[in-house]
Amino acid sequence: MTASTQAPPEAVDASLPRSSAARITASIVTYRSGPVIAACLQNLFASTRRPLDVVVFDNASDDDTRARLQPFAGRVRLIFHPVNLGFGQGHNHALTDAAGDCFLILNPDIEIPPGGLDQLANHLEDHPECGAVAPRLDEASSNAAAGFSRCYPGQRYAPNSFRRLPGEVAFLQGACLLIRAALFREIGGFDPRYFLYAEDLDLSIEVRKRGWTLAYAAGVVVRHLGGHSEQGRPAASVAARKYAGLTLFYRKHYPPRTVAFLLARDLLRFSWRLLVLSLRPGGDPDGKAAEYRGRLQAWWRHAFRTAPAATAPAAKSP
Repeated sequence: MTASTQAPPEAVDASLPRSSAARITASIVTYRSGPVIAACLQNLFASTRRPLDVVVFDNASDDDTRARLQPFAGRVRLIFHPVNLGFGQGHNHALTDAAGDCFLILNPDIEIPPGGLDQLANHLEDHPECGAVAPRLDEASSNAAAGFSRCYPGQRYAPNSFRRLPGEVAFLQGACLLIRAALFREIGGFDPRYFLYAEDLDLSIEVRKRGWTLAYAAGVVVRHLGGHSEQGRPAASVAARKYAGLTLFYRKHYPPRTVAFLLARDLLRFSWRLLVLSLRPGGDPDGKAAEYRGRLQAWWRHAFRTAPAATAPAAKSP
């Protein structure tokens, strides 16, 4: 999911952690993460002077992830699950008994700079209205910066649905996100119906519906390698998963008439793009036709499903 690179709405204090620093529990969900997990953990330990607990939940990896994790067994709680539960459910399981005051949701292909986690935690301590904060993501795959957006996909077609939500930031990317533990529990963690994509959209809007703001820490830059868990998966399959998550987000948070419009728009857009791409000479060397074929397949699987009940915005407790 691509996030906006507009100027950030908030800055973050780069000072050292306070003497009464809150405890952080970091949750990392791995799947075929052998090449990246060691560097992720080493950088994580160097990113904070605060009390830090780390839980790694492995989603039935079939590579050398387990072997790469063994040297960290004394410093990290390791959970090896026999079935791939997906991103959100993996974090939910990892954080079930977590004791931290804040939870760090972290991808295994993220490299946090020294002191970076302390800066994020300081921001939550200094801004009691803020429920979650995320850094700037330096995307290795595109040489672009990402991490947040000021709007949701398709939001302009349902402006009244979001006018009362607090703050300027609409959502934070879930690759590296620090959230208050009590708030994460109040929300119920990640919605388990999302397998891999759009769960960060959903979590972000649930934070704002409870009266909290989101913050984007442009001064904290983390390296995001990106896409390692999907390597080797057909482009159509990846695109289908992404669109399945997006349709669930539409149905959960948008009015029914807006959902119908967005689905009709997407059907026309995907069909037209697939037709144009399929007529190119030389086949499909960049996989774009396969990507739109996957989106169309996901559209037909999910377009006529019954929408889940939407949750109403709730006021934050004092």
